[in-house]
Amino acid sequence: MCRNLFQNTALLTTLFFSFAAAADGQTTTVFFDNSGAELGITPLSTTDFSYEGSNWSGGVVQTEGILALYASVPASWETIVGSTAEVTFDDPVSSVDFFFVDGFGFPAGTATAFDASDAVVATADSLVVTFLADPNNFVTLSGAEPIVRVEFVGGVIDNFSYTLAPVIGDLEFSRGDCNNDGGTDIADAVFLLSNILFPTGTPTIPACADACDGNDDGVSDIADAIAVLSALFAGGVLPAPTSCDVDPTIDSLDCGTFDNCP
Repeated sequence: MCRNLFQNTALLTTLFFSFAAAADGQTTTVFFDNSGAELGITPLSTTDFSYEGSNWSGGVVQTEGILALYASVPASWETIVGSTAEVTFDDPVSSVDFFFVDGFGFPAGTATAFDASDAVVATADSLVVTFLADPNNFVTLSGAEPIVRVEFVGGVIDNFSYTLAPVIGDLEFSRGDCNNDGGTDIADAVFLLSNILFPTGTPTIPACADACDGNDDGVSDIADAIAVLSALFAGGVLPAPTSCDVDPTIDSLDCGTFDNCP
């Protein structure tokens, strides 16, 4: 039994390294290149689209054939003269970092980040274009409050990265009880793996992501299942709380509902 357990753990570790990049997801970049995960979402002439929790409007995905206007070829997000473009986020983000330039007929621009109360968090001006992917042509917006929306007036945007804001949990849960049945056992690891590897099937997405975060790293991935299995069969210890309490760690995961704590 132990031999099979360690063989399975080794297999899960291998799978973890294969899927970790896709599972991480805390920082996302929009390349506006209609390839990879963006295929069919950001083709040329697209005006409004949604991608990985970001919702874009008021601009257009376009190419001008001028390499200096891009952080990565072949296209970028161009604001439309006389209008305001924006991106909103399904979940608040802590910061955004992006290529933001003007020149070659594109007017200077300003990007303004807002929080949930519509107060300004930060602003940045576009930079005079230099050359393809010049790291000096990137700007960053961040502040004391999480960002829910960024407005653009003028300028050309490319390689737009955003990082989810940490979530401070206030709901009690027990770490490892991923399937919310009142105990931690092998069924929780199976439940978690099913949701990671087969997210469109059954069982459904866990209601309490914190309970499924077996190693408390703020990311839902195969390493969490390994942590649960290790605690069950190999003497490992799950991070607190292993009985009803709030999450002591600030991260991007939250607990929506948990039925087995008072």
